Amino acid sequence: MPVYRAGVDLVVLNVAVLDDDGEPVIGLTAQDFRLSEDGIEQPVSLFASSSNTPLDVALVLDMSASVAMSAPTVKQDAKAFLAALGSEDCVYFVPFREQVHAGTWSAPDEPGLTGLIDRLPLQGGTALYDALARALLNVDRRRYAMLPGEAGLGDEPRFDGLYCGAPLPPPNLGIPGSIRRTAVVVLSDGGDEHSRSTYADTLVNTWASTVPIFSVAVGDALEPRRRRVRLGTMANRQYRRLRAYSEALENRLGQLAHISGGRLVLGRGRARVREAFDEVVKMLRSSYLVGYNAPPEDGSGGIAGLAWHRVDVEIPEHDVELFVRPGYYRSLFDTEGAKQIVRGAPAMIAAGQVAEALEQLDLAARLDPGYWPIYLQRARAFMRDDRLEKARDDLLTTLDLRPGLATAHALLADTAFELGDWELAWYHGIRAGQDGIDVTPLLRRLTGVSEAPPDVAQQLRAVRIFVDVGPTPDELDQATLLALLRALRREMSAATDIALVSELVYANASVILEAEEVKGRPRRFKGELVVNGGPYDVIHREKLEIDDLDDPDEIAAGVAEAAQKVRDWIEKERR
Repeated sequence: MPVYRAGVDLVVLNVAVLDDDGEPVIGLTAQDFRLSEDGIEQPVSLFASSSNTPLDVALVLDMSASVAMSAPTVKQDAKAFLAALGSEDCVYFVPFREQVHAGTWSAPDEPGLTGLIDRLPLQGGTALYDALARALLNVDRRRYAMLPGEAGLGDEPRFDGLYCGAPLPPPNLGIPGSIRRTAVVVLSDGGDEHSRSTYADTLVNTWASTVPIFSVAVGDALEPRRRRVRLGTMANRQYRRLRAYSEALENRLGQLAHISGGRLVLGRGRARVREAFDEVVKMLRSSYLVGYNAPPEDGSGGIAGLAWHRVDVEIPEHDVELFVRPGYYRSLFDTEGAKQIVRGAPAMIAAGQVAEALEQLDLAARLDPGYWPIYLQRARAFMRDDRLEKARDDLLTTLDLRPGLATAHALLADTAFELGDWELAWYHGIRAGQDGIDVTPLLRRLTGVSEAPPDVAQQLRAVRIFVDVGPTPDELDQATLLALLRALRREMSAATDIALVSELVYANASVILEAEEVKGRPRRFKGELVVNGGPYDVIHREKLEIDDLDDPDEIAAGVAEAAQKVRDWIEKERR
C-alpha cells in the first residue's frame, strides 16, 4: 500500500529507477530512498511504487505532416504503447497539429480511444507548446476541482472509462486511492510554428509541475544523416543549417525532459519509434512516487517571489541510475491560488457579476502581485463597469509585466480613445496592429478626431520580431530567466521601427536569448541574442553579458545594450 504521512507542504518527486542493463528496478521500499533538500536530509513522507499505484499519463501526439514523413507508423506505435499500460491506468490523449484538439480521458484499452487515433489524419502544422501546456495542466487530476475545461476550442472534452478523468483529492488529505503516479509522454519533431505559448512559457509550466516529461524525438529533431560533401559548397552549408536546426530542436525537448525528471529518447526510423515507446514504458514501470514535507522557508527568498531548492535522491544500497528532477521552485506567493481565481473571472464578468469578480481579482493580486493575467482580467471588469481610468492603469501594469501582449495593446487603445487620450490610443493601436489585430476601425475613428503620427504607415509595416528563450543551464533560475526575458521584450517593444509579435508564425525574424554560462558570486551571465531569419536559421549574433544577475538595474542595462545593437543591425539590414 502507498505510504503517506500528512504534512503542510508536500514536495512530490517522480523517480524512475533503472539497473545497469536499463531494466526497471522493482521491489524498492521507502527505506531504500534517501532524500535531501539543499544538502539537508529529509524524512520520506510519501511513498508509492508502480506495483501498487496506477498511472495517469498524458499522451501528447504530434499529428502534423512532418511527422507523417518521419514516423509514418506513429498511429500503430501509439496504440502499442497504450496496450502496454496497466488495466487501472488512465490516459489523457492530446493530439495536435496547428491547433490542439480537445483532450480525451480514457482507459488505455477503450475502443473509442484507438478509434480516435485511427481517424485523425496526419497533416498540417505544429502547436507543440500549447499541447504541452494543456497536458501539464490537466494530467494531474489533484489540481482541479472539476472536470478540466477546454473553453474556446469549439470542441468539448470527452471522458471514457469508469473513472478516468474524475477529480482526485490532494494527497495531503491522506484519502485512500487518491495517490496516482503521473507522466507526460510526447512524440514530436520539436518544431512549433503555431502555438500561442512560447518556449519560455513551456519552461515555466514544466518547472511549476511535478509531472515528468518523456520526449520521443523524431524527424527534424534528429541529426540529419551525414553525406560526403565538399567543404564550402552549397550542399555543405545546407547540411550545417539542418544540423544546427536539429540540435536546437533536440536540445529543447531534452531540456524539458531534464528539468522535469523525465528522459529524451530518440526515435530514428520506423522500428526505432516503437523501441522508443518501449523504453518509455520501462521508465514508467520503474517509477516510484516519493515525497517529503518541505522545511520552512528561511525568508531569504529569491527573485520575483520564487526560491530555488536543490533536491538530491539516492538509493545507497543499490547501483542504479535515477531519473528525477534536479530541484523545484517554491513560490513565496500563492500563484496557484491566483491562477484559480483568474480562470473563474471571465465567467463572472460575462454574467454581470462585476463587483464579485473585482473582489476576487483583488484577492488574487494579494496572493501573487506579479501574475500579469490578474490585471488583464481586472481591466476587463473595470471596462464592463465603465471605470476606464482604472482599466487603463491595469492595462499599463499588464504590459509592464508582459511587454508586447497584443490583447492588452488593443484594449488599452480602445480605452484611451474613450478617455480622449489620442496619443496613447495611437501608440497602442499601432502596436496592436503590428501584431496582426485588425485596428482599422479604431484608426479611422482616431483620424477623425486627431492627427495621425507622421510615420504611422511605416510603423504598421515595421519588421515583425518574435522574442523567446532557448534551453538554459540549471544555474539560471526561473525567476532570473523571466526577468531577462521581460527586459528584452521591453527593449524590443520600445522601438517604433520594430513590431514585437506574440506568435512566431507572424514574425519576419526571431530574437532568441541564449544562455551560455552562469557562475560566480555575484552571478555573472554570458550569453547571446541570436537573430533567426527562419526556423533556427541564424543570421546574426550579439553578445550579452551581465556582471550581476541579482541586480535588476544590471539586468536592464546589459539587455538594453545588446538589444540596441540588435536593433541597429536590423535597421542597417533594412536599408
